[in-house]
Amino acid sequence: MQYLLYIVNGLGMGNATRCHAVIQHHDPAAFAVDVITSGNGLRYFRAAGEVRNVEEFESLNYAKDSGGDLSIIRSVLALPKMVGHYVSNLRTLRARIREGRYSAIIIDSDYTVVFAKRLAGVPIIAINNADIIVAEGAKHRPLPAGVRMQYLVERLDNLYHRIVPDHVISPALARTDTAGKIVHAPPLVRTQVRRREHTGKIRHVLVMLSGSDFGMSTEFLKDVALPPDASVDVIGREGVSDDRVTYHGKVLDNADLLNRADVMVINAGYSADSEAVVLGCPAVVIPVANHAEQFVNAAMISELGLGVQADRDNVSAQISHLIEHYPAFLARHRAFDCDARGAMIGARAIETWAAGPDFARSADDLPHAMTER
Repeated sequence: MQYLLYIVNGLGMGNATRCHAVIQHHDPAAFAVDVITSGNGLRYFRAAGEVRNVEEFESLNYAKDSGGDLSIIRSVLALPKMVGHYVSNLRTLRARIREGRYSAIIIDSDYTVVFAKRLAGVPIIAINNADIIVAEGAKHRPLPAGVRMQYLVERLDNLYHRIVPDHVISPALARTDTAGKIVHAPPLVRTQVRRREHTGKIRHVLVMLSGSDFGMSTEFLKDVALPPDASVDVIGREGVSDDRVTYHGKVLDNADLLNRADVMVINAGYSADSEAVVLGCPAVVIPVANHAEQFVNAAMISELGLGVQADRDNVSAQISHLIEHYPAFLARHRAFDCDARGAMIGARAIETWAAGPDFARSADDLPHAMTER
């Protein structure tokens, strides 16, 4: 039995769901998985299967401005507090590493391992697509003023992942060439999320807003004209349900609601976008304000014709636009036909790297298969 340690940023739900997607494909007879995470990730993995142990990290979160949006300036001012949390997390990680049981450490948007890599002595594998965000962001210059500072963070993130990890799995919606240690996989989606053939009739609208602290309210639903017999499920927000709208609050296992959705209204986290695309479900994508990655993700969905980009001021109008042109969006999804094998391919790659250079697999399972889309 080999042991794998996943270190997962727990600010939102997306890091947890995409790592869980990969974990689901590890052979349980050969690999046992431990997870260190925080916040939403802690709640998610404690309820999920396929994980042996779950341990808590201190949360390292972005700060908000007075309007509730992401603030890089306030995040910088909060650095002394975050440094204390970081040191605590480093102690936790070093204690796990000294046990000497892990064959590989997999990180997703967590940077604690940079001061423990030498001690670890095993492959450090990152799940991160900052290279995609930086490349796509460059196509949109000049970037909106609100996202420029956070885009700099993405550039630093990309630099980190080109230097520190031994391997990087970078999920991409479209075919992307592998370069050096960064290998590209199709989107990482859980096994419970299954593509179906949409009939063209809108019966279920899923509003799934950010699980982090930066999501928006659902006041816009009052102004949305839905098709007859259509209902709305809202995940991630509390509210008063009625015969048209059902508020579910925070939901850890949202697969059933995802699978029945005909339209999705989501923030622009990469995992939520990936699930919408793999499901073949047209989406209204609302990037979190001042967040470069979400700005880029939303732009990609819009440019691919798989949904529309919205903001707080026009979300109702954009939902109406998508509903009016729903058959055209469905046709683009059918033509795009997103590859759903990313999590399986990623798991095989991690197992290969963990087992070392002498480990033999068939050619189809080796990491280079990630670009065979």
